[in-house]
Amino acid sequence: MAEKQVRTIKDTVGTEDCYTTYANFGSIVVTPFDIQIVFADLLEQGGELVPHARARVIMTPEHASLLVQALAGRLKAYTDTNGPLRKLPIGPSSTAQLSSESDRGDLGTPQEVSATPDFLKP
Repeated sequence: MAEKQVRTIKDTVGTEDCYTTYANFGSIVVTPFDIQIVFADLLEQGGELVPHARARVIMTPEHASLLVQALAGRLKAYTDTNGPLRKLPIGPSSTAQLSSESDRGDLGTPQEVSATPDFLKP
């Protein structure tokens, strides 16, 4: 019987060819098949804060779960070293909204969770 070969992943990722951008706003869309994260930055235009999308990452729910675990671990290490995170005057929305637009045809309406600041909500 053949032995199952164990594959490993290099624990560092080279970033020399990677596009880098700043984000202070995000939107998450969940479909039955994937999770889409849109990174944006808020810019003031005409007295309003307007999000400008800079990057979109699409991944499977399984990979998104691994990302959440990795972020939680890194944030814990950060707060253990630097103390608690400061509270921002704006924050993520805690309510999930159904998006009215779907580029997935009849595969279902994506569920969108947006980091909309309270002062931008109607």
